[in-house]
Amino acid sequence: MSDETRRWHTWYGRDRALPERTFEIGLCLAGAVSAGSYTAGVLDFLFEAMDAWQAAKLRGDDVPRHNVVLRVVTGASAGGMNGAIIASAASRRFTPAAPTRNRDLKTSPFYRVWVSGLDIRELLAVDDLEGLRPELRSLLNAGCLDRLAQSVVDFAGEGPADPAIRGWLADPFLVKLTLANLRGVRLPVTFEGETGFTHPMTVHADWIAFGASARGKVAGDALPPGALALSEDRAAPAWTDLRRGALATGAFPGALEARFIARDQASYATRFPRFDADGNVVFAKPDWRQVEDPYAFTSVDGGLFNNEPFELAHDALAGFGGSNPRGGAEARRAVIMVDPFADPVPLGKADLGGLGGIIPAMVAAMTAQGRFKPGEIALAESGNVYSRYLVAPRRADAKGEAALATGGLGGFIGFFCPAYRHHDFLLGRANCQAFLREVLTLPAGNPLFAGDARTADPRYRSQRAPDHVRLVPLVGDCANDETLPAWPRGAFGGFREVEAPVRKRARLVAAHLLRSVFDDKELPDVVTPVLARVIERKLADKVQKLLDGARDKVDSGAPR
Repeated sequence: MSDETRRWHTWYGRDRALPERTFEIGLCLAGAVSAGSYTAGVLDFLFEAMDAWQAAKLRGDDVPRHNVVLRVVTGASAGGMNGAIIASAASRRFTPAAPTRNRDLKTSPFYRVWVSGLDIRELLAVDDLEGLRPELRSLLNAGCLDRLAQSVVDFAGEGPADPAIRGWLADPFLVKLTLANLRGVRLPVTFEGETGFTHPMTVHADWIAFGASARGKVAGDALPPGALALSEDRAAPAWTDLRRGALATGAFPGALEARFIARDQASYATRFPRFDADGNVVFAKPDWRQVEDPYAFTSVDGGLFNNEPFELAHDALAGFGGSNPRGGAEARRAVIMVDPFADPVPLGKADLGGLGGIIPAMVAAMTAQGRFKPGEIALAESGNVYSRYLVAPRRADAKGEAALATGGLGGFIGFFCPAYRHHDFLLGRANCQAFLREVLTLPAGNPLFAGDARTADPRYRSQRAPDHVRLVPLVGDCANDETLPAWPRGAFGGFREVEAPVRKRARLVAAHLLRSVFDDKELPDVVTPVLARVIERKLADKVQKLLDGARDKVDSGAPR
């Protein structure tokens, strides 16, 4: 068995043993646009709760003694960006963004990036367009995202974290970010015929993986094949790849700049496993004929083909082709999905009319079909499962998007108002606390709790189901109720607040597009500014209607 195959089986082989009294989890962070601020709040509280419990155990406090270990994080788009923050923050000590005990919320890397780090005026800046450079890279200016991604890599926090307190992180743990590979990886399927041709399949749903550790360094041979080890030196190439991967997974098509990714062909050697006739795992080999090595491609938003990469987390827990025990008495592993937009998706119209209705519906249908995962149908139909959980927005009587301030404009409204992101971040913290209290639990008879009398303490039991023990006990400050902020009614003035930068960017984008479509003979220089002004007015009117409508929905839709 080759070293690569051995490492693959170490991570993805079935029936992998777990240490005693250990429950293993994976995080699946769904795409969310600006509602990534909600996911960031969930993660901020999770770090605080896990650190507090681990520290209490190390002090010898009277708390349950089992272990919960995070083995894998998968993410798409905004979820992938949050996954990159986890990789960076794993070895750094920081004060979480809890308003009741922390005046400077920016000490949290999650808050600093998602709430205070984003600014719509930077996204509308025109320094990338001035001078009419030959290529229009995106409708919005992604330069500020480059700076934010670099700040994630450079995050120093309050110094190195104590690896013992971060013992709830596997050493190493895996972070996988989904990518939409616009070039594709070619896989040949052989058919008999006179031409000798194969039937080509091209895979575009891609990912890039990293190994991280609370110790700040990872041995490459401890990772599955193709995963990049994040070292203590944050100027090392793997950290540059993490920055690029975070930007690529969040590159919303058209709106944000696509990213260029290069990977060694060898990183795809074990990417496509299958079982042969004897039940052994073998790997389909890509067709690299006439393809350079390293293999390079342009990537856009990872959510285009895989917005909820549940299976990537599942396989790292259960093993390829395996399943996690689902019953309460035997559950030992679980995938926790954080999805701000978990609402049921409505079906399209029956009669779409002309091309104006058909073309957008085709794009939506292809995207949805690309994300469809037949293997999850069985899970969708089963209940009482203790191997998968969902964290989704809830405030008072509102659930899903209705509980979010950042949900409007397809999730883009949050980029226009920091108060919306602040609200959803703190909602994420509160929802994570409620999830750990009442949802992430197991029956008291599970062997995980055997012989530990502390788990009988009502402080560590679910109030909703007293015969269930909380997997993550809430200790110290984490046991105090999180306070929700006021609903951000009136926090955003709408289009008038951003009219000037919107108009300027719309005009320059229009001029760019006109120059790229027409040459000087077809469209003289004197005509371009006139047409650009016309397009600017049309776009500004459309943006005003959409933006003010989304603002009005927030102002009138406060959950009771």
